[in-house]
This record gives sequence, structure tokens and C-alpha cells, in this order.
Amino acid sequence: MKYLYLQLIALGLCTAVATNDLVQPLICLEELGLRIVNGSPAQPKQIPYQVGLILDIGEDTYWCGGSLISNYYVVTAGHCAKGASKIIVILGANDIDNPYEVGQIRITVYAAGITVHENYDEATLKNDIALIRLPEPVVYNDYIKNIKLPKLLGPHDSYAGKMAQISGWGKTSSLASGITNILRYADVCVQPNFICDIEYLGAITASNICTHSILLKATCNGDSGGPLAYYVDDHYELIGIVSFGFVLGCDLGWSSGFTPDDLVQPLICLGELGLRIINGSPAQPKQIPYQVGLILDIGEGDNFCGGALISNYYVLTAARCVKYVNQVIVILGANDITNSNEVGQIRITVLASGITVHEYYNEATHENDIALIQLPEPVVYNDYIKNIQLPKLLGPYYSYAADIARISGWGKTSILSPGLTNILRYADVCVQPNFICEIEYLGAITASNICTHSLLLKATCDGDTGGPLAYFAGDHYELIGIASFDFILGCELGWSSGFTRVTSFVEWIYLKTGIAYF
Repeated sequence: MKYLYLQLIALGLCTAVATNDLVQPLICLEELGLRIVNGSPAQPKQIPYQVGLILDIGEDTYWCGGSLISNYYVVTAGHCAKGASKIIVILGANDIDNPYEVGQIRITVYAAGITVHENYDEATLKNDIALIRLPEPVVYNDYIKNIKLPKLLGPHDSYAGKMAQISGWGKTSSLASGITNILRYADVCVQPNFICDIEYLGAITASNICTHSILLKATCNGDSGGPLAYYVDDHYELIGIVSFGFVLGCDLGWSSGFTPDDLVQPLICLGELGLRIINGSPAQPKQIPYQVGLILDIGEGDNFCGGALISNYYVLTAARCVKYVNQVIVILGANDITNSNEVGQIRITVLASGITVHEYYNEATHENDIALIQLPEPVVYNDYIKNIQLPKLLGPYYSYAADIARISGWGKTSILSPGLTNILRYADVCVQPNFICEIEYLGAITASNICTHSLLLKATCDGDTGGPLAYFAGDHYELIGIASFDFILGCELGWSSGFTRVTSFVEWIYLKTGIAYF
């Protein structure tokens, strides 16, 4: 574990302390009692979000902790992951000495799957946070589950005076010869940052959170990157990532320092996206089997839009695509839309009578920008053609803010492109809070929209309208948006892309088609 270097000095405090400052530690002491002295061994399944990390850095191997925050992501400390060429991620473990333990799995992640905060400072440990992306999504079970993050939009608590839980396989004392093999945990008190700031001679910032060690409970070597978890309502939330401790020892009563989880949400998006998706990526055949291409006959020529296959009879798209069409050629199973003889690709003609535009679609505002295309015969599913699920009819519904979702289509790859791309492309983008999109679009956004931001200039463009915004929900993709609008001056200027929010229309879809998920 890295520590802030401190000299041990006597701190003479002459400042008068308000009475209430003494109350919070007392509350913690009353809750903690003596039962947590030296911590407690965890039981299997007790802390299913706990992660162990074996890190290859140069010629040495290190140990850190981490937290599983989704089926794809582990969050840890920046000082753990910085410079790592390879990490063995251990999930579902209680005894790390036993790789054959029931419930335990080990996954190798290479440097390309590691994202350290771009402003991480090794000297001060500021922005001490990193993400590890697993190569495949893990399946949740009794031994492996994610821990929730605090809400993106708050309100955010300081947690001062509240109980939280630390856990890990770190040393149980400064004199211990190595880390412990059995996972341990302890309940600790979060203290006001000003106390921690005194102890660490002004080195604490608002982006730290500290716990005090009145009962000599603290994190130690090997616990870095592990969770500080707060129990709220019926679940734990991750409020801190173990960052630093006192340089002279972890059992001398000094505070432990953590990186707060406020930094995680934006980093998740950047970590997922990386630079690899600039200009998107070409899809492989069979990769996005729910993707639909639409050639639209609108009198004076053909236009092109995207769509999503939601059943063997129905395609969902944007109303603006099909409002005035005479007929639509629906392309299914395609990767190369210029090759109608491509393996797996089929084309079906649908007349205007097979199209249902939302009855309250507003061309001026793009409200209710949703439509259904009914195929004349049911399609047969295969490796190239499959439906995408809808969100559940009865909810609960999420905003998806700060979640990763996938856009796909044959739209232009830049505003200067002469036309569509022939090969299907996709990009992973960040869903952003509607209020940000509303600022960009001068108040024109409603609750039935969903937006994605383009920090890395990823957006839908001409020809992508009507196409899917898909969210990976554990073991399948769900359709959460339909491409609706973009910035009028260009689709690669960093403006948000706007979508019709599918959760706002699952009842309408059910009434028109009978399709629903419960």
C-alpha cells in the first residue's frame, strides 16, 4: 500500500471545539463497541462485491483490493493499477490461497483493459482511482454481485459520523509478515475531513473521505483499492476506495484515507470508451442481429434509416423516418448493405399500410418520435437475425444516466462523408442526464427523450435515425432508445445525440403489438 509520507510530530491543538464535534465520534463508538477490535473474518458470500487483484508491475507482483461495480467493471485505486501490465482479478473469494474454492473465479486482464484517472497524481494521490474492464461480463450469483454507486445527481452526503465497512485481505497489523488469506472486514467511523486534514498536515482535499481509528481499526498494506461501503436502505453503496494510511504504521490510531466514489461515474464512461472507438468500429457479421436497415420510398427518391427488430413480426424505428413513405424495404441480418446477396441477409418490402406512426408524433418538436413496421410474414430467427428485448412493461425504469449504451447503424461516419457507410458500425457511448442535454438544446428536451454525450466525438449521424440505443442488462441487450435527432450544424462537434426513450413507450408498443416483458 502506498502511504503519504509524514513525520510523526506532536500536534498541539488550542482551538476551541464546538460541542457537536464531540458527538459524532461518540455515536460511532456506541455503535462499534469492542467487537471489531482486530476486525472479523468474513463468511463466504458475505461481501460478494469484494475483489482481489494480483498485479504485475515491472518485474514485481503486488496485491490490492477492488470492488465489482457492474458485470463488466472493477474499480480500484490509481496507485494500484498504474503501470500494471497484467492483473489477475479474483472474484467470489473468501480464501485467496485456494483458487479452487467454491464460488471463486479468476480472470486475467491486460493493460489495454485498465484505465487510470487521467489526472491521477502519484505525489499527492489526488484522483487515486482506476477502472478494470473485464473481457467478458461476469454472471452474478450468491458469491459474486456488484455494489451500487451513489446516485449520479446526488444529493451527496459527507457521511461524517456515520458507520461504514472496510474489507480486504490486507495485513492485520504493521508487523504481520504478509497479507491474510481469509477476507476480513471491520466497521469504522467516517470522520469530518478537517480532522484528517490536521493529521495529514493539510494534504487532504474535498475529494478524500477519511475514517478514524479510535479502536485501532484501519486499512493496512494490501487493502489499497478496496471498498469503503455504506449501508443505505436495503443495500450497500460504495462511498470510498482505499487510498492511503499513516506512513509509520496502520495500527497506531491514525486515520485511513479514501478516494470518494463521486469520481467513478464519469470515469466509467471514459474508461469504457477509450480512444479505440473514435470513428466507431466496424461490426462483425452476427454481432448485432437486431439491427435493421430501412430503404424508404418517399416519392422523390429513396432515403435511409435504421431500426430495431423487436419481435419476429415488428421493427421499431423513428416516426420521422416513415411518416410519409409509400413503401419500405426492410433489411435484416445485414452487415454489408451494398451486398443484397450477403450470407444471412434478407430484404422484405412493407407497404404504407403496414406502418404505424405514433398518433401524437410532432414533427416540429420530435415528441413521440416512434413508429412500428409490421412485417407481412414472421421472420425466422437465426445467428444473423434476432430480436432485441424491450424494457419491462411495468418497470422499474431507470434514467440510465452515466451508463454505457451502444449505438449502431450505417450512417455517415462524418458530416463531410459523401454518403452512408456500407459496413455496419457501432460505438459505445455514455448516457447523460437529461438536464445537460436540455441546456444544449435550449429546453427542447422532455422526459420521453434520452441523450448520449460525445466527449470522444461519438454520435449518431445522417442515416442512423431510427436505429437502436442498446443497453447491456446482464445477459442480453435491451432497447432503451431510438435515434431521433442531432445537432443541426453537424454530428461530430461534441453535441449530444437525442433519442426517443423507449421506457416511455413500452405501454404504447404493447397496445399496438402485444409485445411486453414482465
